[in-house]
Amino acid sequence: MEIEPKLSGDHKTIDLRFVPEIVYHVGNEVWAEWKGEHGNSPIQMPTFYTVRINTAVTLAAGHYMLNAALSPKNKEGVPDFTRKLMIFVKADVITTGF
Repeated sequence: MEIEPKLSGDHKTIDLRFVPEIVYHVGNEVWAEWKGEHGNSPIQMPTFYTVRINTAVTLAAGHYMLNAALSPKNKEGVPDFTRKLMIFVKADVITTGF
């Protein structure tokens, strides 16, 4: 998660750049097979599936905003439009007593 907030002069709106990301390990892929006198030794590399958005919004402090609705891929690797990953964002202004 990357987050970069900028507060307006009136302290009521926030310019927010953020990059939420979810990474799934979906398996391993055999790149090569080593066969020797002590047996077989496969050389494997992990396979990952990533869901990410890179966005910037202006929002009112203390209010939620729907930022994205994504259709994640199914086991066959194609978007599954029966499922949705919804990304909401909320930013609050917190003041201190200083």
